[in-house]
Amino acid sequence: MNRKFCFAIPMKKEKPKDEEINMKNKKKKKKKKARIKNNNRLSIRSQISMIFIGLMALIVLVCWVINSTYLEKYYLWKKEKALYTAYESFDEATNKGTLNSDTYNIEWQRICNKYNINVIILDADSKTVKTSGDDGDFLMHQLMDNFFGTPENRGYVKVIRKANNYEMQIVRDPRMKTEYLELWGTLDNGNPFLIRTAMEMLPKK
Repeated sequence: MNRKFCFAIPMKKEKPKDEEINMKNKKKKKKKKARIKNNNRLSIRSQISMIFIGLMALIVLVCWVINSTYLEKYYLWKKEKALYTAYESFDEATNKGTLNSDTYNIEWQRICNKYNINVIILDADSKTVKTSGDDGDFLMHQLMDNFFGTPENRGYVKVIRKANNYEMQIVRDPRMKTEYLELWGTLDNGNPFLIRTAMEMLPKK
């Protein structure tokens, strides 16, 4: 009697549809997270770049405000201080009678070079007592114009400080198109004097 044998072939178990859907959703979520992570990195870089650009723009703006508002005033204040310091030194040396001494000649040259100034001091007879450089005639003419000249002859003059025995002013040389800061008047002993320095051109507001 022939016996028939039957072999059961194992069948692949199909994953439930819910499990497949879950796997797909997980893959989508992973991809989405990766995209969000990359976007966040780009966003942080963009934010850092924008912050850096903003800071640079702010620094430029602050520098411009300082330059246009305070730099010119500070520059003028330093020039005024230099002229007044020189005036006090010359006045003290005149009062002590050491203006033309060998010792003070060194100090005179140091002050003129340090502050880049031109100076002339006259006596009561309008004769030169002491001057800096070779422009004594021009300085004397300028000093006489300050004392006796008319507004038309003197040209542009802007007085910025006035005291009993001196004035500080800004004048413009039409030939050289240069502005000068001048301190002129009389020393304590009555000698006329003029101290002047060229003013550098600063950016206008």
